[in-house]
Amino acid sequence: MPNEAKVHPTSSDLAETTFYGQELDQEFDIYDDHQAPLVMTISKMKALSEFRCKLEDAIQNNYIYENETSSFTQDAKDEERLLDLSLWGVPLLPSKGHEATDIVLTKFLEATHFKVSESLSMLQRTLIWRMKKGIDEILHENFDPDLGEVGHVSTKKGIKGHSVCYIIYGTYKEKNAYKERFNSYDKYEDFLRWNIQFMERCVQTLDLRPGGTNSIIMIIDLKDAPGPLIKDLPSFDKKMLNLLQNYYPGIIYRNIVINVPLWLLTFHALQILPLTQKTHKFIFVRPFRVAKTLLKFIAPENLPVQYGGLEQETGDLSQGDAKVVHRKIRPLSVECFQIPVPQAGVTAFWSMTVVGFEVSYKEEFIPNDDCSYQILIQKEMRMGKSITSSFYVREPGKIVVSIKNGTPKNKLALCRHWIQSTASP
Repeated sequence: MPNEAKVHPTSSDLAETTFYGQELDQEFDIYDDHQAPLVMTISKMKALSEFRCKLEDAIQNNYIYENETSSFTQDAKDEERLLDLSLWGVPLLPSKGHEATDIVLTKFLEATHFKVSESLSMLQRTLIWRMKKGIDEILHENFDPDLGEVGHVSTKKGIKGHSVCYIIYGTYKEKNAYKERFNSYDKYEDFLRWNIQFMERCVQTLDLRPGGTNSIIMIIDLKDAPGPLIKDLPSFDKKMLNLLQNYYPGIIYRNIVINVPLWLLTFHALQILPLTQKTHKFIFVRPFRVAKTLLKFIAPENLPVQYGGLEQETGDLSQGDAKVVHRKIRPLSVECFQIPVPQAGVTAFWSMTVVGFEVSYKEEFIPNDDCSYQILIQKEMRMGKSITSSFYVREPGKIVVSIKNGTPKNKLALCRHWIQSTASP
C-alpha cells in the first residue's frame, strides 16, 4: 500500500544483513547513524495488536506452553504463575499494561516478518526452551573462574546507547589451557552454557522501555586465540547463532568479530554466512582495521586502549569532563595538539590515538616565559598503539604534541586531556 500511513513505534533496531569483508561507510564519519529508525506501517501495527490478543488468550487459557501444559495444571498457583509470566524481566501478559511488553513482542514480529502465528510459535518455543534448560536460574550458576576472563560486559555504551559486550578468546592462547578447557564433551557443553549465562548478563544491561536502546553490540576478539580453538569456532558459532536467532531475536545489534585471520574468512565463510543472513549483521575485521571499525560504533573515550580507543584499564585518574578533540591530519603533513597549562604545580594528562596509526609523534613542554627552556617530554617515535602521558608542570606554559603523517592517506587523530592538582614528583 504505497499511501499507507506510517508511524514510529516504541521499538528499535531493524536487523540487517551484511557480507564478509564489507567496507564501512565514510573514512572519518565515526558518528554516522547505523541505526535507521524502524518505521511501523498500519498493517504492522495491526499485526502487533493481533499478536497481543493471541498471546493474552494463550496465557489466560493456559496453552502458552503448547505440549508442555502438563507442567502447569489448573491449580490456582500455577495459573497465577502463568499470569506473571515474563521474558528478559518484562511481563508478557499484555493486559498488565507494562511499558516494555510491546518492545519484546515487536522483536519476535520482526524476526518472522510480522507473521503473527509464526511469532507466537517462536515465542512459545522460546519459553519452553527457557523452562527446560532452566535459563532463568542460569545466572546463579557457578562456572570455572577462567571463563570469567573470557566474557566482559562493559559499563560503557556505544555511540547510539547500545550495550557493549566483549568475548576475548586470547585467554586460551596457551595450547595447554585450550586443551584443558575443551578436552571433553561435558566441558564443551559447559562452555556453551556459560555463553548462555553471559548472554543473559548482557540482556540485563538493556533498556527495554519505549525509547530505550534495546540491543547489544557484541565484540568477539580472536587475537592470540590458539589455532585449534579458531578451527573449532565455526561449529561452536553455529550452535550459538541458532540459539540467538531462535531464542534471542533482535537482541544483537551487531556481531563484530575482530582480529580475524584471513584463512578463517576464506575457509569458513560459506559455513556461517547462510545463518548470519537471517537476522544478525556480522562484521569481520582484519587486525589493521580494528580501531577504524570499532570507532564507528563506540566513542573513543569508551573504547579500550587495546582497540585503538582512549579508555584506560585502570580508573585511578579522574578525567572529569575531559572532551575528545578530533583532528584530521592530511597526507605528508604535521598536525599539533596544544594543551594549555596556565598555572604551575599541576600535572597535565593526555590520551591520544590515531585511527590506523602509521604515524610518528613528539611531545614537548613550551613555557610561557621566553627565558625558560623548552623541555622534550618524548622524542619523536612511531605510534603503534594508543598513548597516555603525563607531565608535572612547574611553570605556566603549554604541552605540544606533534603528529607527523608520512603516509599518502588522511588520518584521524583523537586527543583527550585534563589537569589535576598533584604533589611534585
